[in-house]
Amino acid sequence: SKNYIWKDKETFFRSWRRLSYSLADDLRIVNSDSPDMILITFTFDFTMETPTKTIRATAKNTWGIADYDGSPRIISEKQTRINRNSF
Repeated sequence: SKNYIWKDKETFFRSWRRLSYSLADDLRIVNSDSPDMILITFTFDFTMETPTKTIRATAKNTWGIADYDGSPRIISEKQTRINRNSF
């Protein structure tokens, strides 16, 4: 549900006080099975830090983008971790 997603994101950002991201390749835009939605795929490197832990990783994301009252909105998200290192 929308509420579950909101709480999950809120917990994530509260837990990891310092985040940095960088795009690892080009964005790719592809058609989806739905005529009202496009898919954007991209790979990014990121670092997440707390005072006691650092994680560096690479992940591939696929976002579903659709028109919502005249503005594009992310309506789906799938992430696949490619690698991860903890320090």
